[in-house]
Amino acid sequence: MGCTIDIHATLEDTGNTSLTEVCIPPYFPGAPPHLHEHMTESFYVLEGNLDVLHDGKWTETRRGDFFLIPPRMAHGYRNSTGQPARFLIMGPVHARYYSGSSTGCTASPSGLSPMTMRSSPLVAFTTRSM
Repeated sequence: MGCTIDIHATLEDTGNTSLTEVCIPPYFPGAPPHLHEHMTESFYVLEGNLDVLHDGKWTETRRGDFFLIPPRMAHGYRNSTGQPARFLIMGPVHARYYSGSSTGCTASPSGLSPMTMRSSPLVAFTTRSM
């Protein structure tokens, strides 16, 4: 099972943010540490446990946890558990990283195809057939 990315709202839809739901499988490496120069990003955990790099340390999160990542703060996420994790990412441009369309996309941690996420060579995304 790969990860799934569903784009619920884009910058064009809201005027100021995008809302992306991400589901990652057990032991998924996630997004490596990176930062955004001018963008605030937030995570809200819907299900499972997720490790989030925030303020210089990895923190294990669980359902209901929220993290606000200010501009220029190194951050990342991964799933180090044996269960899937599902979470929301809110930020102004994430939908553009994941897909050229607002319908969503799928990803797989191996045997990857078309559009590679800029921050991670481990994940590639393709448009989902709806």
